[in-house]
Amino acid sequence: MEIECKSYLKIGNEFVPLTNFKGALPDEFYVDGAIHLKINGTVLLDQTLWDLVDQLWAYIVNGIEALSEGKSHICFFPDQPVEMKFEPVGEGCVLFSVDAAERRTVVVDRQELIKSILEEANAFFLTMRGLAATGGNEAKYSYELSKIENIRKSIRRR
Repeated sequence: MEIECKSYLKIGNEFVPLTNFKGALPDEFYVDGAIHLKINGTVLLDQTLWDLVDQLWAYIVNGIEALSEGKSHICFFPDQPVEMKFEPVGEGCVLFSVDAAERRTVVVDRQELIKSILEEANAFFLTMRGLAATGGNEAKYSYELSKIENIRKSIRRR
């Protein structure tokens, strides 16, 4: 199973990998960016689907939380009519779909998806918290980081 995931900030007309970004955010309330997510060769998310990337990550974490409880989750991108669906199917698998101009779907191992997404989401929000702190907002993204930790604890207890 191969899961590739990378976050980008949209600075002007450029997409900068979050790990390479230096400086202050142009607008910490409207953080434009994209997530590149490729699972087993299928690109589910890419830079053509850019949006408010911090909110998008929060929505994805909500989907992972639902999956960790064995539930389905449907949400839309923060600022456009793109649907994301996380649906348990079969024995330990998830149907993950993104419905934009064309529908992109993949069936993936539930535990692998949860583990990979939580790892990437945690890295994203830790980096974003650091960037927000340079603007004096040290507490920003604490809720998301705490939610990720709670999902991890819940999974370990099962």
